[in-house]
Amino acid sequence: MMFILVLVSLFVPIEIIEGKKCSELSCCAGYWFNSSGNCVVCPSGLHGVQCSTPCSKGFYGELCTGHCECQDELCIARVWYLRRQVVVISKSDLSTGETFVNGAATSTKKYSSVTKNRDMSLIKEIFLKQDMNQALLLTNNVLQVMTDVQRLKEEVLRLNKENVDLRNQLSSFLNKSSDPRTPIAFYAYFGNDFKSMPKGSTFVFDVVETNLGNGYNKATGIFTAPSSGLYAFTWTVQAAGKHVVQPINSNSQYGEINAALMQNGAVKGVIVADTETKYDMDTATAFVVLETKVGDQFQIAVSEWDGQGDIYSNNSNGRTTFSGFMVS
Repeated sequence: MMFILVLVSLFVPIEIIEGKKCSELSCCAGYWFNSSGNCVVCPSGLHGVQCSTPCSKGFYGELCTGHCECQDELCIARVWYLRRQVVVISKSDLSTGETFVNGAATSTKKYSSVTKNRDMSLIKEIFLKQDMNQALLLTNNVLQVMTDVQRLKEEVLRLNKENVDLRNQLSSFLNKSSDPRTPIAFYAYFGNDFKSMPKGSTFVFDVVETNLGNGYNKATGIFTAPSSGLYAFTWTVQAAGKHVVQPINSNSQYGEINAALMQNGAVKGVIVADTETKYDMDTATAFVVLETKVGDQFQIAVSEWDGQGDIYSNNSNGRTTFSGFMVS
């Protein structure tokens, strides 16, 4: 019987190895990313593929030594290896050997066709997922932009409102600054020293320096408000520490007096100037701010007890005065 040595070479397909995005993940040499995203040991008898660079058996990584750093976003590789075996057959079995080889080739083609279709489906699925992820990312970006635009619109509306308020305030200020109305203010004082007065008496300041608006009457000592608003008033009395008013009564007391600001007969402020010894003098001053209606009357009067002694009003010892003005 004649025997023939036949060297049979077969390409045997191995399962698909799926790569994974490796921007933040890495597998040590000898490992690969499975479909669940885990690093696992390369299957026995297989060599890894680093997207474009093939490696020796049992490794998966750049130049077979580094970590998995895919050059493409997705890597799908089919690993084939050549299996060679020497078959010793007899001549009579040659036909059987041919049948075996042809059958193996046919099986390989069929398997290749099936796996090719599966590869295409897998590729489509992968790219579909990638497109969906990109679409989702784009949608999120658009929503974020819309949110930012809405926030900016609200900010613009708020700033516009503030701008309108500031314009109104400025306009009001300018209108007040250019108000053509005559200001209201007065200033009056006693032209000479005088004797203290009994309770209920009104101070009649006979010298008028200022009377804008003509509210002060020097004949009565009363100021009548020409218009409503906020007014400020101040008054001063100067008690004498000696007898200065003719006829001099050396037996009388030294100067002492109380002076109250009256608004329509009601006390709004009180001061007291009191001297106790010879050549002593005492000054008292007050300042008040009052809401005022047009026609309100203001005067300085002795409100609590009779005064005594003399009161100064001169350039040497100080003046007894009354003044006021409209604030707004």
